[in-house]
Amino acid sequence: MVCFCAAGNLLAGSGTALHFNQSTELASIPHNLALNAYPLTVTAWFRSTANNGSVQVIAAKYMDKTYDGWALAVQSGQLHGFYYRAGSLNNKAIDAFSGTFAADGVWHHAALVVNTNGGELFLDGAMVASNGWIGVSGGLTNTAPVTFGNLAVPLYSLSGDVD
Repeated sequence: MVCFCAAGNLLAGSGTALHFNQSTELASIPHNLALNAYPLTVTAWFRSTANNGSVQVIAAKYMDKTYDGWALAVQSGQLHGFYYRAGSLNNKAIDAFSGTFAADGVWHHAALVVNTNGGELFLDGAMVASNGWIGVSGGLTNTAPVTFGNLAVPLYSLSGDVD
């Protein structure tokens, strides 16, 4: 499991979420080999009201169209999660949508779990999608940073909050 926080930097209470207004804003953690962990669980609390069909990144370790990385996003009002590896559409654990509307202005909990069996996508504690591996299972090889609210090259801006 990967935790994107340091115990000395934790803030508690209201008002500590990252807020994004669908511009080129993002928060990032520089690449570190440990962030290419496998198996992997990524979780985030998010809130969004945007339902315009665009992809809006909640959290990602991915450079667009490289097919080596993971992301949690809001797309067409639904939670979208994926994990690809080795630069190929033919090597993936999951690429799925929640099937449930989540751009309702309410806080939601998202989780992406990837292991030797494949991938699972959770929304508010319920598994909403799962896949077995297609292609060769394994960890990432990318050097992308972990980003929140957008990709490292801002293309998919979130209009909402991440905690």
